[in-house]
Parts: sequence; structure tokens; C-alpha cells
Amino acid sequence: MPDEYDNFRRNLTNYEKGLYFELGRAHERGETPENGWVQQFRLETKRGARILDSARSVGRGIEAKERKSGRLNEADVRVQLRKERAGFDAGKLVRSDWETVAGEKISEQSRQDLRDMSRDFKDKFQHVVVSREDALRAMKLGKSLASQQLELVRAYELVRADRARKRLEKIGKSCGCGKPRGKSLGNER
Repeated sequence: MPDEYDNFRRNLTNYEKGLYFELGRAHERGETPENGWVQQFRLETKRGARILDSARSVGRGIEAKERKSGRLNEADVRVQLRKERAGFDAGKLVRSDWETVAGEKISEQSRQDLRDMSRDFKDKFQHVVVSREDALRAMKLGKSLASQQLELVRAYELVRADRARKRLEKIGKSCGCGKPRGKSLGNER
């Protein structure tokens, strides 16, 4: 039976679902740029690059967060965890926490892979199951944060476009032709 979490996610794209969950949880937990956290951090390993949802440097290593708001794709999880294992083995990764949402589909193999990482790396790796209520609150916060960021981008783009329009007007006036210099698209002779 769909709950409020499902209803909130219903008309969102997969990208929006993940983005809102990541932004909201990171903000709630103080994982902000001001505190040294970056989003979509690229960690190079011998198994290839691992793109971490959120990360910060700790001493000579990296602390990472991976957040999954919906079902886990078994193949993707295996690849990501192999790369994290390589990061731990190389000493590049010093801590990794994975968050999933209660009630979302996780294959038995993915559950076992997460348990294996917890067993093998003890206090360095943790799988946290977030309640649906906490996940919903985080997604609502994340959506609000994303819209604020878009408003800032839009405002910046509008100001930039306005400056460009004014520069073009000045250029047009300075050449005496009333329009910007450059090739004409009309049928002028």
C-alpha cells in the first residue's frame, strides 16, 4: 500500500528522487561545503573511478556517503562496493556510510554484499536504514534546497543576460547603426 513517501516520489524523475534525498540528508547532517563536504566526488581506485555521492577529506583519506532513496540495482551495487573495497585496501577511503530507505527493494545479494563490507571493514563501513518518515522529510527539504539553488542560478542568468543585452545596445549605438555589429541575417544589399 503506497504511503506518503511513495506519494511524494510518484511524479519525480529518478534523478530528482536521488538528488532531493541526497541534498536533504546531507543538509540535515551538516555535510555542507562549509564543513568540507563536496558532492559527486571522484575517487580513483585500481578498479576504476568511484563517484561518491558526498565526501570530504579526513587526514590523508576520504570519508564518503552513499545514499539510495529507492530500490538498489544489484549490478550497480556490486560494482560500487568493489571500487570502495579497492579504495579501502589502498588507504584512500577511511570511512564509508551507505544509507537506504526502509521498505525499498534490496536483493539478498546486495544485502549480503553490504554485510560483507561491514564485517570486513568493521567501524569503517556502515549500512544505515533510514525510516520512511525521515526519508520523506529529507526529500522535502532537498526539493526546497534544489529550488533555491535553481532560483539563484536563474537570477544569475537573468542578470548576465541583462548585462549582455545592455552591452549589445551600447555597441549598436557606438557604431551608429542601432544594432549589434556582425553579419546580417537579412536580405540586405
